[in-house]
Amino acid sequence: MNHIRIQTGITQRWEKQILLRMAVRLPTWVTPDLLTSTGLAAQFVAGLCYLFSRWQPLWLLGVNAAIVVNWWGDSLDGTLARVRRIERPQYGYYVDHVCDIYGSVALLAGMAGSGLLDWRLALALLIAFLVTAAEGFLAVATLQRFEMAHWGVGPTELRLLLIAGNVAALVHPPGWFNLGAGIGAVGLLATTTGAALRHARELRGSAERHRDQPRHHHADAEQGDRYPERRAAAAAAAVHEGENQGDQPAEKGNHGWSVAAMPVAVPEIATTFENNVRREPSEPANPQASRVSPAKS
Repeated sequence: MNHIRIQTGITQRWEKQILLRMAVRLPTWVTPDLLTSTGLAAQFVAGLCYLFSRWQPLWLLGVNAAIVVNWWGDSLDGTLARVRRIERPQYGYYVDHVCDIYGSVALLAGMAGSGLLDWRLALALLIAFLVTAAEGFLAVATLQRFEMAHWGVGPTELRLLLIAGNVAALVHPPGWFNLGAGIGAVGLLATTTGAALRHARELRGSAERHRDQPRHHHADAEQGDRYPERRAAAAAAAVHEGENQGDQPAEKGNHGWSVAAMPVAVPEIATTFENNVRREPSEPANPQASRVSPAKS
């Protein structure tokens, strides 16, 4: 998909260098599709580890390991495709974001089942994430711009915050998760609302500037290019109108030329015009017009 990716996360500079170094060292059997699948599977594993942590908190360490694997697969697939020059923009954009949605649902479902997070806050956080994702998709479709981070916080920063929350939950369970989920849901909705207003204002300004531009010249050019046969018919009709004035009244159209004498097809126009031009000078253009009535002579 042809759009601009805007990454303003705090860790973006170092993350990009690390990903490039890993991409050039990967074996050829590692493909972008394999990395995408690995990232999605890691999110499902993280959700299961959250669920198991309900009975054994040490499973939270497994969550952290799965989050790291998810970052490796989800962040490296696009970088690897660009390094190997095998980009598939539309396919990659679609598959990557579908996997993100399914993986986020699995992760939040596991958090809700772990007992660390109230299920209502987990649902609120999921709704906030889906609203943010939908606004981002619409911005790509209308502005060809994808903002991957807001206020310096992007996917990688969110993963780091989640890892820190898991470590904190091992020491001080479980209030950290409810507080973090509440702040996260409110922050996502507020940021998305601000981005939506900003994007709508930008699109309205663009539409008004386009509307104020003079369009009649473009319309005339488009009309002329679209209907060249009409211009040829009008020119030929003007010639026939002068020939038929002495013979019979011409039926006038809206633009003043003879409708009755107007040819229908372009080849007939060309043939009639050529015959009129190639006549001998002694032959009148209209034989009947040259006859003189005896009464008038």
